[in-house]
Amino acid sequence: MDSEVIFYGNGGPKLLDVANLADTNRNELLSIVSRRVARVYIKDKKIYKILDYLS
Repeated sequence: MDSEVIFYGNGGPKLLDVANLADTNRNELLSIVSRRVARVYIKDKKIYKILDYLS
């Protein structure tokens, strides 16, 4: 079962707000997302690429 989770960005909190809550900086949050999480790239409000290292 796939679930959509928005950690930050459109439809979610701002990245800086999440970093402040986690007592860290924006760069650390961006660099610790593991390869188990699929990357969905959006351009002009459309998905143009999905990168899933596990499939």
